[in-house]
Amino acid sequence: RDSSVTGVQTCALPIYLFTNKGLQIDVKTTRLVGGNLVATLTSDKKNFDVYILCELMEDGCDVVGWINRNDFLTPQNTRDGKKGKYYFISKDNLTTDFERLK
Repeated sequence: RDSSVTGVQTCALPIYLFTNKGLQIDVKTTRLVGGNLVATLTSDKKNFDVYILCELMEDGCDVVGWINRNDFLTPQNTRDGKKGKYYFISKDNLTTDFERLK
């Protein structure tokens, strides 16, 4: 749960996936419809290649989009939160072409 950074309660269990190309994916979730992708600054120490945003709902999950690590974990994508800085990118800046991950 990460309400200290985003103000939104998120899933407590990490979800990690791999693509057919061997790219490691970190799946970020939010219960806020229209929410944005956020990650702690320590994410730059992890070995994920891709970040995916999903919106959790009562009856399932919608995949919003994805972004490459090098496009997401950059100084210009940091924001100040209640407990310090974090990475942030608008859902509108996420890629929805999932064929590129295959």
